Amino acid sequence: DDVDHAHRQLAELAVRASQLEADLLAQTSASSRLSAAFEGPHATLKRLRRAEIVLATLVDADELSRSVERAVAEGDRTARNSALLRLLLLRLIVFNSIVGTAGAVQSVADASSAFALFDHTSKGAAELDMEEERVTRALARIVGSRLQSVLTPLKQSMLDRVAAALKALGWPAIPQADHTSTGASHHLGGATHNEGSQVVAQSMQLQELKEAICDALLLQFCSWASCQGGCSKGEYVQAISPTEDPNDSQVRPSSLGGGDDSQTLWALDTLCEPLLKRFRYHFEGRRETNRRDKPEWVFAHCVAQMRAQAPFLSASVQPLLRTPIRTLEAVAREASTRAALHSAYMRFLSSRAGSGVEGHVAEALCHAMVAKLHREMASRLSDPPLFCHTLSEAVECERELRFSLRLSPAASVLRAFTAHAEAMELWLKTERADASARVEDLLSDHQAWEIGRDGVAVGSAVSGGSLGTSETDDAPAGSHLGTAPSRVPLPPLCARGVMKLSFRLFERIKLVAAAESSVTTRSVDIGTRTTQALNSNPAASRLLHEVLLPTLSEFSAQLRAKTAQAMIGTVNWRSVGAILSAILFSGPLLEEWQEDPLLVELAAQSGTGFAQHAPAMNSTISLR
Repeated sequence: DDVDHAHRQLAELAVRASQLEADLLAQTSASSRLSAAFEGPHATLKRLRRAEIVLATLVDADELSRSVERAVAEGDRTARNSALLRLLLLRLIVFNSIVGTAGAVQSVADASSAFALFDHTSKGAAELDMEEERVTRALARIVGSRLQSVLTPLKQSMLDRVAAALKALGWPAIPQADHTSTGASHHLGGATHNEGSQVVAQSMQLQELKEAICDALLLQFCSWASCQGGCSKGEYVQAISPTEDPNDSQVRPSSLGGGDDSQTLWALDTLCEPLLKRFRYHFEGRRETNRRDKPEWVFAHCVAQMRAQAPFLSASVQPLLRTPIRTLEAVAREASTRAALHSAYMRFLSSRAGSGVEGHVAEALCHAMVAKLHREMASRLSDPPLFCHTLSEAVECERELRFSLRLSPAASVLRAFTAHAEAMELWLKTERADASARVEDLLSDHQAWEIGRDGVAVGSAVSGGSLGTSETDDAPAGSHLGTAPSRVPLPPLCARGVMKLSFRLFERIKLVAAAESSVTTRSVDIGTRTTQALNSNPAASRLLHEVLLPTLSEFSAQLRAKTAQAMIGTVNWRSVGAILSAILFSGPLLEEWQEDPLLVELAAQSGTGFAQHAPAMNSTISLR
């Protein structure tokens, strides 16, 4: 009975399974018929949805454009900046959104939640079909054109406002920072009143400059960001590659025709223009100050300008570069968006003003000096004494920029020589001839081989001891040149002179290497180098291999010859002692210099270096 009952249940289940299978097939067939029937209407709804988003976006873009224009006409800078930034957000949202999908952005009200910013490309671009992608890109071009249509006419007016604010401050005259000295109270009653009026007037002028620079920075940021939101250059704008004309002493902001293609800040270019105008007035016309036989006048003028303007630039202008951050963050609703905006703006600043305001002004003046040297290089090359005088003054100017003003190597004048093939050849030729003549003069003087009676530490003999007070040269700065603690007899004057000459060549190599590397990187430490920057130092490498190392080789050869001469017949122990003193003094310095990162990298190119000179000199003499 139980078995029969189980068989009956199984039969019933089989019937029910057959019925369910038939029902499923019927439902599948009905679903297929319904899908086929609704496929057309569904596609139509998707197209309508896409069209709705496109229309809403176009309406938003037009409304924001009109809002910017109205705000400009009414002089409402707050409303203008707000509308301008919202239009920028819309431009970025359009490109980084998937048109037609759920959650697509319909208006600027969704900006905070949909803002993808500049670190990411469109996440779903690969999933869009060709039609949707074409719609997206077309919409991006239209919104981009709306943005450019309001940016372009604003640029010149904003920069004119910056120029007017600077002129009101008396720039490039140095604005007085302290107008409230207590001594003024001892004057007549009107003096204190006038002084207070000057303080108020200057405060208002600085506020005007702050607003003008803020607006100019926001405008350029919008132009920069509009090309960083995913749309490649050339899709809706014609990008212009920035080029540098070495014969152009002006620093001109690039055209706003398609995004921000400049490499500097427009506001800072406007700041530099009065300084460059003054430079051109004195050194590019027929003024008495424009004398080619007085290159030191040009260098002294520019260095004096950099030094005099530095306090005002660092204290009053540098902080203004960050003032647009509040305005940028005000348009964002969410903390993540505000943080992303802040990060994007700081990247924008670092890419165009990495050296700061002071560095930007210095680079502009150096560019003017380099352009002048390039234009006059042919006449200087035809007059070797004038060329050598100009080169010496340029090196001194470079030392001022690096060690006194502590500016980035991007502010350099030596590029006028290192980038000019004929000038570099003449530099190497005269530098080598001068070094050889100096070594010959030092070693040919018999009195220069005399050993001092008083003992002296090896390091101090270079870093400020006897070598630092030599009668022939100024003392080289830096106690890092030698740190050997042992005390030895005062080395011969010839050894001290050759080491001082080598140090000066060493310093020039560092200056040249930093100047060359700053063409490709703006963060060069004059004391360190990298393999990546090595290939950008051809002039420094040539100075090392064609001037410094041959000079040391000549010194080493002279020591060997002097040793051989002293050992002929009766040993001249006085000469041997002088040679030993020279070796004990020079060897540790050369061993220390050969570990310098820059010289290690430069010497690695040809497998030569200081290592071939110090041990060779130390093994020259055998006292067996």
